[in-house]
Amino acid sequence: MLHAIGLIFNNEKPQAGHVADTVRGWMEKRGVRVITDTTQACGADAVVVLGGDGTLLRAARHQSLLGIPLLGVNLGHLGFLTEIELTDLYPSLEKLLSGNYSLEERMMLKVTVFRKGFPDFTTCSLNDTVISRGNISRIIKLDISVSGESLSSYQADGLIISTPTGSTAYSLSAGGPIVSPSVQAMVITPICPHTLSARATVIDPSESVEVCFAGGIDCLVTFDGQEIIELKPGDGIKVERAAVITRLIKLSGRSFPGLLQAKLKDYLHE
Repeated sequence: MLHAIGLIFNNEKPQAGHVADTVRGWMEKRGVRVITDTTQACGADAVVVLGGDGTLLRAARHQSLLGIPLLGVNLGHLGFLTEIELTDLYPSLEKLLSGNYSLEERMMLKVTVFRKGFPDFTTCSLNDTVISRGNISRIIKLDISVSGESLSSYQADGLIISTPTGSTAYSLSAGGPIVSPSVQAMVITPICPHTLSARATVIDPSESVEVCFAGGIDCLVTFDGQEIIELKPGDGIKVERAAVITRLIKLSGRSFPGLLQAKLKDYLHE
């Protein structure tokens, strides 16, 4: 039996606020303490996330540091990361409170931004880290190394470094492979490279990826599509497996192929 539940929702969606109020009342009637201040969520047994994939990604980047498992409730469109739909909310919450669930561990990325050879900023991401050209419509030059050994150097619109979780997001749209979340790996996917030889590459998570912004005018690095830092020529980033993980609550028992069919059926062959 769970005794304290954190509640995170996208306050930009009016529906999310209404659902959050209803869930809070439902939980409190069952004697469960509800924590809405995420800075105090260290006392929670689990966190229920109301929103889409973006809301869950934001929660993962913060709650992974506390090791608290997350249950995603889809109030968005695709909802690839969220576990349940709104129509199944309360039967699913009954399962959660009774402990009738399993946990799935997802690897994360630790990203360090270097300026003039020195670390300047560090964060983590669950889906991906993306280096891309900014508002100026000119391609950028990137030098890519894996664990200090040169892999490639090319001009492109950018580069995506993703986890298996993020392989079904931007990386997939850019031509990268679909990787099961149970696989431990990092995927390096170029964005519109100005060469025929650049292809997506899957590497062991014990490796690190170093990328230098070698040429161009405008370059950005984005973490899970939510936090953005501007890069200058000569700046670089290092991406490696993070020490922390995201723990997702699984209630349905649906397999990864089943999830692909349910969420990407318009893009997969029948």
